[in-house]
Amino acid sequence: MRTRTNLAGLLRVAALLTLCTGLAVFWLVHRAHAYSERILERLGDHMMRYAGAHHQTVPQQVSINGAEFFLSTGSVVQAPIKDVLDQFQAKCVDKNGRLHEQWASLAKRRKLKLGAYPSALDGVFRSEGPKAGVVLCAETGEGTLAPEILISRIKAVLATGDISKLGNLRYVYVTQAHADSMFVALWTEGPLNFRSMFPTQGDAPGEDPPGLPRPPGSRRMLSTRPKDSDAVFNIYSANTQRADDLVAFYGDALPKAGYTLLTEKRRFMAAHNGKRMVTISLQDDSRSGHGLATIATQLD
Repeated sequence: MRTRTNLAGLLRVAALLTLCTGLAVFWLVHRAHAYSERILERLGDHMMRYAGAHHQTVPQQVSINGAEFFLSTGSVVQAPIKDVLDQFQAKCVDKNGRLHEQWASLAKRRKLKLGAYPSALDGVFRSEGPKAGVVLCAETGEGTLAPEILISRIKAVLATGDISKLGNLRYVYVTQAHADSMFVALWTEGPLNFRSMFPTQGDAPGEDPPGLPRPPGSRRMLSTRPKDSDAVFNIYSANTQRADDLVAFYGDALPKAGYTLLTEKRRFMAAHNGKRMVTISLQDDSRSGHGLATIATQLD
């Protein structure tokens, strides 16, 4: 009877984790792909440091839509994507309630062969292609969490939108570079509410670059700023204008704001006002058809 109860509990955990992971993947991966992969560039040093990395940067704190993240990049020499993803997935499995051990224990009691099964049943999301791959999980600590505890945490996430109710987010993106693998690790160590980060109306939390013109009626979709830095990386969605309309807008508005254009008026522009450099990349959103403006700016 106890075995049957454990099985039911683990299956409920797997189902809820799949839903919760889907939400996290939606805003972190899908939105990042739609707007820019540049935001995927202490997952706890204890967890996300890759032992065989040829080089890995010191973690940098960065604010993304009002939430605090840590970011680190690295490379692994002569390593295929699969090996690097395996390493990060193993670290996730050790620190997310030890679901894998619970499945193994249940299989042993029922005298079943565990075999291969989707990584989502371990509470780990993994997607892998020939040139890139992703691992995503929530770190809950080193101890084992019973199914009922995990279920209560996941319900709290679904009720509040705060992923930290389950655990701290751990994300790694790996891409192939010839025989080597490059990776970007992104993680949190505190509250992470995806509902407040990506509101359905109005601007996302963050700030606009000072003195920089903004298309009328546009929405700030992404606002990224490294800690203790004057650099700003923002993405705006136009209300009705398309990319070519935004070319005309910025081509006229930048000089009026005191900027000198360093390029022609086109979908990629660079400008300078004597103190601050700005680059603007314009494109049409394939889903809405509205223009997207990606802006990076920093003081000299």
